[in-house]
Amino acid sequence: MQNGYIERFNRTYREEVLNGYIFETHIEVRRMTADWLTRYNEHRPHESPGNLTPKEYLMAKLTLYSQMVLKNERVTSEPSLFLDMFERPD
Repeated sequence: MQNGYIERFNRTYREEVLNGYIFETHIEVRRMTADWLTRYNEHRPHESPGNLTPKEYLMAKLTLYSQMVLKNERVTSEPSLFLDMFERPD
């Protein structure tokens, strides 16, 4: 499934940045890419993690992991961004 995520990201990046502008320098491409990545990761909700931004999803995962540690619940590995926190029973 990892390949599907990468293909989706590449398609979205190409559609929203590379195909949308005519760049004159690599500096312009880098600046536009940095701006786009910030919007993509911090402001744009993504459908798969419950309509959260990747940043919000990461914060929710880390909060859940911290709560488990504080409650002395069995934590078998580092927090994984690929576990589906929305199906975890309370």
